[in-house]
Amino acid sequence: MSEFIDQTFVSYDVTKMSRTGYVGDKVEDILSLLYQKAGSLEKMKNGIIFFDEIDKLAANLQYGSAEVSTTGVQLDLLKFIEGENYRFNSLGHREYTYKEPQLDFDSTSLLVICGGAFDGIDKFIERRKKKYNFGFNEFAIKESSDSDSISTEDLIEYGLIKEFAARFQILITLPEKSADDLYDILVFSEDSVLKNYKEYFKIHDCELKFDDDSLKEIAKYAFKQKTGARGLVKILEKVLPMYSVANKKISEFILTKEIVINNLNIF
Repeated sequence: MSEFIDQTFVSYDVTKMSRTGYVGDKVEDILSLLYQKAGSLEKMKNGIIFFDEIDKLAANLQYGSAEVSTTGVQLDLLKFIEGENYRFNSLGHREYTYKEPQLDFDSTSLLVICGGAFDGIDKFIERRKKKYNFGFNEFAIKESSDSDSISTEDLIEYGLIKEFAARFQILITLPEKSADDLYDILVFSEDSVLKNYKEYFKIHDCELKFDDDSLKEIAKYAFKQKTGARGLVKILEKVLPMYSVANKKISEFILTKEIVINNLNIF
């Protein structure tokens, strides 16, 4: 989409961040990435940044109590979203050299989108519904507690700090991916993991082929396990002979539906 509107787009995993930057990235490193993609400060001005895994910064019963670092990252991102003047270099803070000039940039004009799985947030939504919907029966409450009615209050209950959660004026949810969606991601996505595995096998002098039914079975299994698109990689590692290929014991491998079923113990 960013290509159609001629804007620079960067997707960034916030679990890489730390407030100090000693063991993780700092906010300035995100600007370095954006600059590398844009090529100039002028092109950066209306850039789009997608912060992924925002839910991993939260503190709730699932992830345990909040660490100082995750709270600090939220505060840093809050300043970034609201707009702040930064000094950065195009290589990132770890690659900084005195020969590399420092660049000044105001993040106010950036479009920032945050996303995450927020697994289990439906419990907080249901709790809120029960608190405000006196007189409804239990079925009606469950019917009205769909994730499309998510609120700032739910994000705060989930574990995000109030200042950060309240900063987002538009909250939307995406429907759960179906088995067909996962199949399309596996086969047709631009960065399909299948391409990476084919290349890996090729490097080890083995040709990798896929039976279409095997890929559909993998997608169905990922859907049932509710592991999403990320789970596809782990499933493939279970059904592909990685050890044999690494030791060059085979020269060709065809993944079939039967192999998938046997390796995943699907009955």
